[in-house]
Amino acid sequence: MRAAARQASRLISEQTRAESCGDKDEDHVLEAPHDAEHDQDALSNGRDDEHHDPGYDSLSDSDFSHDDSDDDDDDYNDNGPHHLRDDQQAPSSFLRRSNTPRVDPARAPNRLPFRVAPANYNPQGHKNKSAFGRLPIRDATMSVRQNNGIPRQNMRDAIVQQWDPSRRPNGQSHQPHPTGAPPTPPLNDSEEEHAERQRTLRDKIMQQVEENGIERPQGYTVSYHYNRRVENMHFGRTHPMKPWRLTLTKHLVMGYGLQFAMDNYDALPASKETVAAFHDQDYVDFLSRVSPQTFNELSHIYEDRTPPSYPGDMVKLGPFNLSPSPGADCPVFDGMQEYLFLYTGATMEAVSALTNNQADIAINWSGGLHHAHKSEASGFCYINDIVLGILELLKCHQRVLYIDIDVHHGDGVEEAFASSDRVMTLSFHRYGIIDEDSKEKHLFFPGTGALNSNGNENSIGSHFALNVPIPKGIDDDQFLHLFESITGRTLEHFRPQAIVLQCGADSLGGDRLGQFNLNIRAHGECLAFVKKAGVPLLILGGGGYTARNVARAWTHETALAVGATLNEELPMHIVPRPQAFMGKEHGDGRLYPELAGFHKNNVTQKELDLLVEHCHEELRYIKHAPSVVMESLPGRAQMDAARRQVDDEMEADRAAESGRGERERRRRERGTGIRGELR
Repeated sequence: MRAAARQASRLISEQTRAESCGDKDEDHVLEAPHDAEHDQDALSNGRDDEHHDPGYDSLSDSDFSHDDSDDDDDDYNDNGPHHLRDDQQAPSSFLRRSNTPRVDPARAPNRLPFRVAPANYNPQGHKNKSAFGRLPIRDATMSVRQNNGIPRQNMRDAIVQQWDPSRRPNGQSHQPHPTGAPPTPPLNDSEEEHAERQRTLRDKIMQQVEENGIERPQGYTVSYHYNRRVENMHFGRTHPMKPWRLTLTKHLVMGYGLQFAMDNYDALPASKETVAAFHDQDYVDFLSRVSPQTFNELSHIYEDRTPPSYPGDMVKLGPFNLSPSPGADCPVFDGMQEYLFLYTGATMEAVSALTNNQADIAINWSGGLHHAHKSEASGFCYINDIVLGILELLKCHQRVLYIDIDVHHGDGVEEAFASSDRVMTLSFHRYGIIDEDSKEKHLFFPGTGALNSNGNENSIGSHFALNVPIPKGIDDDQFLHLFESITGRTLEHFRPQAIVLQCGADSLGGDRLGQFNLNIRAHGECLAFVKKAGVPLLILGGGGYTARNVARAWTHETALAVGATLNEELPMHIVPRPQAFMGKEHGDGRLYPELAGFHKNNVTQKELDLLVEHCHEELRYIKHAPSVVMESLPGRAQMDAARRQVDDEMEADRAAESGRGERERRRRERGTGIRGELR
């Protein structure tokens, strides 16, 4: 294992290219073949090997010394033009009381409390066998029609805009970062040095826990669901989706010590049966088998599932909208099956924690892929874990509210539930032409989510989809006014019993694909507002293509979930890649850099008022009672009391019967010798 790690470290270049706070050129980090399987075993099993310290196995060198990054946000135009598909340049609280005391550094656990799936977690389908599962719930097919009355995006309007590294949104010219990252140190230290480094790291983290007042929240439980193997996936050198953003998020969350305030679960992959609860069976089989090596063979088998091509297309699409060609929105890459089923499994386990009352708030930052449709991939999304999670929540809850603050419209989720009145979808997103000055007019991806798109008007789901299309450049105050005015009224009318919140971070200012001007605190205020509803809450990730700002936002929102307030200065002495956050262009090592001003604000007060007025008018049609009536069975204590009452009544009846029989025997005995006695 050491030999493999040393070989990996030799492959890492001394020069890196770190991403900027905004839409800027990035420093490049060559990939190191990281032994994620070894680190995962050490994390989950607590085994003793040469890289495992039994006293602090949760934070191994692989987490805080290796360079387990992808390409650190590569220049996805690679100093030349590229296209991704056709380029886009053109009621009462459910929270439970917890008496868990504040973490005492002297008594802190020696290891991060990662867990495997809950005891009643079933990887073969995740079927909840509770009493709710036997209730007359409407068949899920009502929610998974192919189009469901919703207009689909133009297949030629891709999600990615052309990105020019020589031009920035605020007009600044590119200046290369003057310094590169230090090389990863060789792994030739002794066991004693390894153990000492781990002890030092633990002390630093516990100092952060103390300084930030990290403690388990009182009255409710937060669970965190994650599997580090999703970090190692690579969509391609020119692709803007970088799973390495999850690495940075993990480093900040663990660096601040937030893991001690949550129940941490090591996610398992979802099964094919679980994914097929929504997705087309052929599509699921294709995803479970596809790779760059098998794509051509599978393309012949599923030839009839290949979308039509158009003149001028730069990318040739294969079955189900996937393609191995450079520039594809949904590329075929090595290890993609593991990636897809892992992020889906994490969402399903998070839902299981909510439905089994193991958590009141459940977090999966690797999930939230809202563009995937029933039988095709779209917009970097292959499996729609959100739809699958909501279908599970519907087994226990009458009404589920889905809220989406990603800069792109959550078209896949809306389409799935457009005919249902048990799920309401509320999406705040950029809508309209990308660049009014461009000769070619392209809609901002996916081109759906207009103000008058309110569900399938020919079904009971009419008016149960609410869209808030927003022009380019909205700022913090405007967005929060929209969000609180519309979401607050939605909560009053729909009265959800559970909420799913998709926290796509591409709505932050300076995102490579987004066109909003939101700061991290404003983005987090949306989560804080929804949390006040006091119902089971599932928090998911989503978009976000400036990785360092994605990590900042999701770390801040993890802290909001557990009720912690973090120091603005990042724990640069703890995170293994501090250069990702260093320098003025990279945020100066702060958690809340200024992200406004990257785009011209085209939002007027009149437009804001019209959006609020229209949404409030739509909500007048909403009746919170859904078409399916659900009643919860009595709890265990009530059932035991009922059984005791029935047993007492039966015993009294037997006693009464016994008493009458004894009296009759005695009456007959008093008649000894009378006529007929010997008959």
